Amino acid sequence: MRVPNPSPCCSSGANPYYPPRARWYSGLGNLAYLASRKLGLDTLCRRLNISAPRLLLSIALPGYSCFVLERRRWGQAILACYCLAGVVSLIWLGHVVAHLAMGTMISLHVFSQLQLLTRWPSEMSSRTRIATSLGVLLATSLLMYAPLRAVLERHCFLPLRVQDRVVVISPSAATGNVRRGDLIAYRIRSAWVGNTRLRAGYGMGRIEALAGDRIRFDEDAYTINDVTRARRAYMPRNLEWVVPQNHWFIWPDSAIKASGNGDILPTVVQELALVPESQFAGKPFQRWFGRKQWEP
Repeated sequence: MRVPNPSPCCSSGANPYYPPRARWYSGLGNLAYLASRKLGLDTLCRRLNISAPRLLLSIALPGYSCFVLERRRWGQAILACYCLAGVVSLIWLGHVVAHLAMGTMISLHVFSQLQLLTRWPSEMSSRTRIATSLGVLLATSLLMYAPLRAVLERHCFLPLRVQDRVVVISPSAATGNVRRGDLIAYRIRSAWVGNTRLRAGYGMGRIEALAGDRIRFDEDAYTINDVTRARRAYMPRNLEWVVPQNHWFIWPDSAIKASGNGDILPTVVQELALVPESQFAGKPFQRWFGRKQWEP
């Protein structure tokens, strides 16, 4: 008995009468298309004669637009200079040379983006070109580099200037690993204490006392749990503190910048010296690219 051949609709092979099934990632393409329509990128792509993915990559990646325009040497030069400036800004983080290197990176990135204007169908006036360049520079700085810098400083590294020296902090350090005598950085909240204003910023110092420790300030010394030490600048006299729970005692040598005459009020000093654990910002790296970091 002959078995009939299976019909084309039941065949496991490709069928020319039926379109192929949609891939799992086809929805992403539709989403990108809708986003480009909402942002007006489709009109910009038509005027620049470029696809939306290439336009987005030209905006995001320094030098990529030059490869799109078949100016490979320009693209390679921009990318090489950008990477070199990035290495310099990372090694000398917090120094003036790092700021100059970061400015160079942004300038190269914007220069690369503006290369797409050579495809603009009509000639631009000088005023329009200047206004466009300034707008691209402002948008790139505020929408790309400022958020990236904030993320890096929150999770990777934070440069602080302490007594005219730069110290790079590791924000990823956990408060559970902090011990008495450790050098840490902490945030200072903006607040008014009486008639004195505390400006928001950062401080750095060693943890001298933990929660529950007793601190007594005398005329020429201060004592922590019966251990006497020499009195330091701006310390109050004839007072006794108990470090509250979830606080550290850190004498704020790097945070006090007083103006005027006379001693600072004890309440102001207490606000600065008793640091909540929630204001912990990190611990300094021991070395930064081979350089031993300065310790106050």
